[in-house]
Amino acid sequence: MVESRIGHKILMSLYIISFGDCVKSTFVGRTAETAATLAVCKFSMGASFRKVLCEIIGTEMGSYSEEFVRKKSLKRLKKAYNASTEEVKRRRRQLKYRAVASSQKLKDLEGSTYSGGPF
Repeated sequence: MVESRIGHKILMSLYIISFGDCVKSTFVGRTAETAATLAVCKFSMGASFRKVLCEIIGTEMGSYSEEFVRKKSLKRLKKAYNASTEEVKRRRRQLKYRAVASSQKLKDLEGSTYSGGPF
């Protein structure tokens, strides 16, 4: 169950990244395939995939591009580190418990709003 939720989150992240780069309203040949490929690269390597991509196609990055990659990578690492702290985990747990308690309270107040086949 946990594995399927993690897989779903990864799939949705890839979907969001790919269609952030490739707008669905415009069709230009293989843009969806290209966007999906870029999304996988971004998801697994972050902004540093641009540097690897430039090496693969045989071009050099300019100083502004290298600075951009460095800043984006540092920002991603800092965000990942902050998300893994105990304070953040505790806060997420508290929000989850509040949401469950609120949902349960509403369910107790309203009673059963759906049951299969009682007609």
